[in-house]
Amino acid sequence: MGVAVLFQSDNINTLDGDSEFRLTVMAGVAQDEVRKLSERLKFGFRQSIKNGRVLGNDKLYGYDKEKCVLTVNEEEAWVVRMIFELYANERLGLRKISFHLLEHGVTSSQGNAFTTTTIKNILLNPKYKGWYCANKYKSLDYKTKQCAKLDESEWVMYPDPSVPAIVNEELWDRANTQLKQRGESYRQSGAVNTGTYSYSSKLICGEHDTTFHRQSLKTKTGTREYWQCKVYRAQGLAGCSAPQMRTEELDEIMVDIFNDLYSDKSRLVSQTLALIQSVELPEEDHTKEIALLRRKKEKLLELSLDDLISKQEFQQRNEELNRQLEALESREKKAAQGIDVPRIKALLERELSFQAPINSSLAASIVDKIIVHNTGDRQRAKLDVHLKMGQLVPAEYGKNATVLCCKNS
Repeated sequence: MGVAVLFQSDNINTLDGDSEFRLTVMAGVAQDEVRKLSERLKFGFRQSIKNGRVLGNDKLYGYDKEKCVLTVNEEEAWVVRMIFELYANERLGLRKISFHLLEHGVTSSQGNAFTTTTIKNILLNPKYKGWYCANKYKSLDYKTKQCAKLDESEWVMYPDPSVPAIVNEELWDRANTQLKQRGESYRQSGAVNTGTYSYSSKLICGEHDTTFHRQSLKTKTGTREYWQCKVYRAQGLAGCSAPQMRTEELDEIMVDIFNDLYSDKSRLVSQTLALIQSVELPEEDHTKEIALLRRKKEKLLELSLDDLISKQEFQQRNEELNRQLEALESREKKAAQGIDVPRIKALLERELSFQAPINSSLAASIVDKIIVHNTGDRQRAKLDVHLKMGQLVPAEYGKNATVLCCKNS
């Protein structure tokens, strides 16, 4: 356009004859300088890590960080321990843990509710078991700063004495093993029933072979659960004309089916109880682990008496060892007590009574899938109920083979 650009600091005028050459040379020099800077930074990171300095996130939940040194923040650390306990020992899902924390008034450092993503990241972070973790990401282009996440097999992980552990390694490993197993199950099936809702991943659209998704609506009489095809949720009637289902309708159908299939409840309870009693539970011997923890406590006391560790550090480590010791002793006590037959029998009799509303865990364990067929009438649906014992409840099952669905509203 005939407009000159004057670079004052470098004394370059784009209308000069040699300006293009000079700009090209300077751009090459600047690019090489960026590359060298990237290498120097990486070298500096490695040296800092060797010197015991903790790099990365300055606001890691459960820790306080000052001058690249991590210390446990007990006001937050107990929440981290609770998350690992609920996931690994209580076997709660991420969403249930989020609800549990919210119900007990536990919030993040910003005062917000813990999301499932935040909880998952806490479970995955090796720092909580006292390990260093690096090489998670690789720079694809130092100029554009594009990065790619590397496979876990390429990560650099090892126990780091500069990172104080909040949970023990056994609990962290168990939680992550469960997390991977659930993730693999989800990838293989395309959907997974978490047990939060009875019919999650159970209802299948006969027209599109996709799952039904839950929707909760508040009415004057309370809250009602509806189930709609995934395609309908995305595109409306133009995408799928399959009727939506109510949880209460499905519960009534399941009650009828279960009562027809299991008419002799006492015999079913006796068989189930006999099966439970016949299973040989592995004997848990935690004697060596308990003895090791007690030796650690003695060693810790010696370090404290010799003034090799501070009182605060002694208290934190001692409390963690006490928690581990109490958990092992509790598990050993339960194993010694054996199976509580009267309690299990009473539980079976209550659960196998098959009264609406159906217990979500029980329904999930018996029902394999329910295929919802379109009858051409939005008020009616034909259901094929597949049970996990290999039976298909036929269309001639009875009055509930074709059911009256909820009105559209």
